[in-house]
Amino acid sequence: MQFRVFIVLLLLSSIIGCQSSTVASSTGEALDNSPWSGYVTQDCWQSQTVRQLLSEYTENNFSSFDELIDNKAKIYINDLNLVNSGSVLDLLRQPEPRSFVSKAAMIKGFESTAKALESVKHKDVTATTMFYNNGVVETRCAYVWQGKTRKMKKPVSVPCTTLCKWRGKKIVEFRVIFDPNQS
Repeated sequence: MQFRVFIVLLLLSSIIGCQSSTVASSTGEALDNSPWSGYVTQDCWQSQTVRQLLSEYTENNFSSFDELIDNKAKIYINDLNLVNSGSVLDLLRQPEPRSFVSKAAMIKGFESTAKALESVKHKDVTATTMFYNNGVVETRCAYVWQGKTRKMKKPVSVPCTTLCKWRGKKIVEFRVIFDPNQS
């Protein structure tokens, strides 16, 4: 009998212990005060804004990119340099240097790439924003990029991740990460 009571108490304490290790409460208040802890949500203006950027990208409309991304933002496309590249397609063949690019170069690269592609869309889009206790706010968006090359009409489907670091209402770091060999 005592053994059964012990097992029941052990199970209850395990369940309660797991529940109390939750990172955030239902109100979004952090329960762990560590600097890189906090909470994650998909229901915020940052997540919605990144979904909007992806939608506008598929329409070849880059005005929100220009508006939302800070002029001094660090921008990485697979950590490759877009500055001297004509398009993202050219970029994929460029071995070095791996550094950040300007907002204008990114938009120019996206516009050039749009001319070579058609039927671009994003599927299975999931955007979540992390609010860290140290004040850092980052949005992560996972999706499948799909399109066709205009010349060969070859369909392309590539899993992608976009990461945005926010300062106020501006994106100060923008990363697009994908494996061009996945298509």
